[in-house]
Amino acid sequence: MTLAFVLQVLRHNYTQVVIFEDDIRFELYFRQKLEFLMQETHILSLEWDLIYLGRKKLNHQDEAWVAGTETLVWPEYSYWTLSYLLTGSGAHKLLVQEPLSRMIPAAFRPRDVIGMSAEPLLVYPTHYTGEAGYITDTDESEVINPGASKEEL
Repeated sequence: MTLAFVLQVLRHNYTQVVIFEDDIRFELYFRQKLEFLMQETHILSLEWDLIYLGRKKLNHQDEAWVAGTETLVWPEYSYWTLSYLLTGSGAHKLLVQEPLSRMIPAAFRPRDVIGMSAEPLLVYPTHYTGEAGYITDTDESEVINPGASKEEL
């Protein structure tokens, strides 16, 4: 998500938006599953700022179900995202954190974004690391020694 996108959500007073990366594949019956998920949030009057529709979990551990739902869990840390729903209030909460000045998630305070995740996920990447056709500009980046001189880089 870019800062420009968050500003656009706020400028236009969008109440909810859905964001998709360009390298995803949709699960069968994506639309119906998304509609059911949204009905659950409405019927149960769930308060949320962000709902992951596709992501990479850092650990493959079980996550706690959101009470009363069949489609939502409380997510643990995610490596990257593929798609998510975002509310206008969630965009505001993200913006006031000044994300460009902090790259480490633990530095964000207050941690007031209410995030959930679809379970099972509704979108997946078209390719995984190492598969034919997989392209990345981040996963295979070299680690740079912060104390290295320009010549060593």
